[in-house]
Amino acid sequence: MDAGRPVAFIGSKVRDELFSTDKSAIGADLRIRGKHYTVVGVAESKGLSAGEDLDDVIYIPFTNMSSQIVGNNALTGIAINGFWLEAIDADQLNSAQFQVTNILRLRHGIKTSGIDDFRIINFVDIMSAFTNVMGSLTLMVGAIAGISLVVGGIGIANIMLVSVMERTREIGIRKAVGATSGSILSQFLTEAIVISVVGGVIGVGLGIALAYIAAMLFKFPFVIPLWSIGAGFGLSLIVGVLAGGIPARNAARLNPISALHSE
Repeated sequence: MDAGRPVAFIGSKVRDELFSTDKSAIGADLRIRGKHYTVVGVAESKGLSAGEDLDDVIYIPFTNMSSQIVGNNALTGIAINGFWLEAIDADQLNSAQFQVTNILRLRHGIKTSGIDDFRIINFVDIMSAFTNVMGSLTLMVGAIAGISLVVGGIGIANIMLVSVMERTREIGIRKAVGATSGSILSQFLTEAIVISVVGGVIGVGLGIALAYIAAMLFKFPFVIPLWSIGAGFGLSLIVGVLAGGIPARNAARLNPISALHSE
């Protein structure tokens, strides 16, 4: 960095796009605005952060950047808008922020009672705010999903109640030829569960499709936890049992003689 050497440290995405997999990028040449740079390192894959692809980057010494790329050599130093620092682990970010703040205040000649002429952004604070927002969104989405489950359960219960009323004579005939109350109960309960599970399959499919579209639009990794799919089917099964329980019980308790005389 002191000598302003023309070297580059590249992200994994740049390595994959510019070099073949069977050839090492270390020691290869890059051309940046007509200047040749030698690759001296490749960063590990870091993914996305705040919508920015941390793998699609090229790092060069800022002394070289200032003189060769920007063409801005100041007598008192190199003017920059900002820089990134990385702590050993997340637990030391607050300590690192405290130390950086003190160093910058000393370098800028700010007195004890003076106001900082710079701003430090700590990603712990950003992640904390993001977690709080996501927690609120999760609660809101959970409340909407709960209401949807209740409405869906009511719809299934209404469908099954109407089905029992329209098939009263069928129930009477089945009981007259030897069907037990348990078999009638199982039949209508199974129908309710099937309706609910089919709705659950459609809902899971739509959820996966919407998640994929959102991932493509906002450049987020497309990840669907298996437990969420299992939870969707499990809730569908529970709603089917609860919503179909009362109609199935009513069908099982019908008197065969009264059912046969129904219109």
